[in-house]
Amino acid sequence: MQPEVSLPGAEERAQHLSAIQSISEQHNMPAADVAALYERELAAIRQDALITNYLSIFVSRRVVETLRILRVPPPAPMPDSAVQ
Repeated sequence: MQPEVSLPGAEERAQHLSAIQSISEQHNMPAADVAALYERELAAIRQDALITNYLSIFVSRRVVETLRILRVPPPAPMPDSAVQ
């Protein structure tokens, strides 16, 4: 399923969707979850942006940082003796 990003231009929309997909794959998260974070950050940055050419880079960095902060560490591996 393709996440929704409400943007006026097709090129800009494609750029943001590509960033969402990349983050989703890198962090093994559903694209819809990443899109929700991404859209929130995009809205916050876009309102003050004078130049929008590099918004996807700045938004991606903020989303990745948010994921890094919120990330729950993976469970510890089970000892070899318990796997039999």
